[in-house]
Amino acid sequence: MLKSKKLMVALALVIGLCVGIVSGGMVTSKDLNTANASEGSNDSTLTAYGEGRVSIKPDIAYVNVGVETLDKDAKKAQQDNKAAMDKVMAKLKSLGIAEKDIQTSDYYVRLEEDYRNDKREILGFRVSNTVKVTLRNVDKVGEVLAGAYEAGANTFHGITFDVENRDDAYNKAMEQAIAKAKEKAESMAKAAGVKLDKMDVICEGLTTPQYRGGYRDMKEEMSMDAGSVPVSPGELDVTANVTIIYKVK
Repeated sequence: MLKSKKLMVALALVIGLCVGIVSGGMVTSKDLNTANASEGSNDSTLTAYGEGRVSIKPDIAYVNVGVETLDKDAKKAQQDNKAAMDKVMAKLKSLGIAEKDIQTSDYYVRLEEDYRNDKREILGFRVSNTVKVTLRNVDKVGEVLAGAYEAGANTFHGITFDVENRDDAYNKAMEQAIAKAKEKAESMAKAAGVKLDKMDVICEGLTTPQYRGGYRDMKEEMSMDAGSVPVSPGELDVTANVTIIYKVK
């Protein structure tokens, strides 16, 4: 009965550990790099955590461009917006961007009002239309931003760089993470005077890619030509985390 209880406690500890990692890092590396022994039992375990990181150059970019118009007549504001947006769309396609890579991401019509001296003044109807553009050649980002502005776009909402397929980089990062976890486990076992036995549990942690790079806000560069819009794709850090639990003897 006592042995059964201890087994249940050990299983609960392992499950809680893996859930904690997957659900957003509730268990820290400090917590994980400890030797855990079940008192009076031969099922002693040692837990180690490892992280791997691989830097890669982005090969795809996403940018949001759009048109805002304002008029006291809602219909005219919409018509003006459509006319301007048609020119922007035509320019994007002329730069070699496929129609499938131009997607409407936001559209709204909003009444603009101002209150001064307890008086309500209707400024007009603001119409905004924004498209998300996928660029499969990151070297063309500056040209596309400048071209969209020249065609009539007046709203730009950031640039996101990514890698279309990060599987290879992630697998390399995972190999690093496992190697580091094994190295930590061996060091802890040596320091604790025990020997590692077979690997009992291995848990993969959830990670998100981290971007390192930047660009200047297009609102500050509206007068720039296509060759001078400063855009740097930087690098993406792909990380992998793993927790390994060993039996020790």
